[in-house]
Amino acid sequence: MKVIVSGKNMAVTDALRDNIEQKLGRFEKYFRTDVEAHVTLSYQDVKTARNCQIVEVTIPLKNGVIFRGEEFGDDMYTAVDKVVDKLKRQIDKH
Repeated sequence: MKVIVSGKNMAVTDALRDNIEQKLGRFEKYFRTDVEAHVTLSYQDVKTARNCQIVEVTIPLKNGVIFRGEEFGDDMYTAVDKVVDKLKRQIDKH
């Protein structure tokens, strides 16, 4: 499984990229090697007192099935953990 990480309104650090690849690496047993996971990380400055870190993951398959998850929070690593859990539930259900 190939993981494509991109950042919107922010730079993606190597530590964050490695963490995402490790977490999504758990799903390699479910997919073939030609499947791509598209990860978009973004930072949004909300008018309230807190900032919003957003993680979006999309895994399109050849047969038309799309696994998608989006989570946000104050910490990017926590949002990554939440979105991986959400994708795991979708994959188990499918």
